[in-house]
Amino acid sequence: MYPPCQKPGLAAQTQAAAMEAEAEINAALASQVVSANPEMWRFQVEKLEEFLRQRPRKAHNETRRILDNDRQLVAESVDPLDWPVMTRSDALFDAGVTVGQIEISRSLRPLLLHAGELFVFGSSLGLGLFLIFRVVPLRLLNRALADNARFLEDLKRANGKLEAANRELARQAADLAKASKLQADFAAMIAHDLRSPLMSIAGAAEVMMDGTFGEVTAEQ
Repeated sequence: MYPPCQKPGLAAQTQAAAMEAEAEINAALASQVVSANPEMWRFQVEKLEEFLRQRPRKAHNETRRILDNDRQLVAESVDPLDWPVMTRSDALFDAGVTVGQIEISRSLRPLLLHAGELFVFGSSLGLGLFLIFRVVPLRLLNRALADNARFLEDLKRANGKLEAANRELARQAADLAKASKLQADFAAMIAHDLRSPLMSIAGAAEVMMDGTFGEVTAEQ
């Protein structure tokens, strides 16, 4: 598929080839008229102009001319043509000798207008594709990046809160451990302070029960 900027040149080449083929065919037919009356063919203007007006189809405005070897106009069929104009020609022969030529001219303006339409369409299509595949994804990417930045900021704040909570738990654990140690130390101190007098009492009671210092009476 050719880009729009190359299509006018290709269309012009196609038209040139078609006009060259048309000029060759018409030159061969006109040469038959020349060969039928070699001396007087230049004066058969009406017959030649009628021949020039005969076309397979009236698809394009054309100007057709028959010129002699001195490039003097012999006959013509003229349609109005807009500038610029393309012309192609082929030789007329009489017994193998060139006696003139036929020229066919067409306007290139329809091709140029069509090329302009293709250029506008191609440019619009290219711009649309650019917006679809470049600008829109960039906007989506920017939006995604902004959302990601907000998510990272929220995550950072959440991590800060989590770290603060961990520090508070560590402080509370340290306070609990300290309180547990104080409690253990206090219990050990109380146990020691109570053990000494109880042992003395227990020893005295044992001596009394053994009767070391005499029999213990009911009243005692």
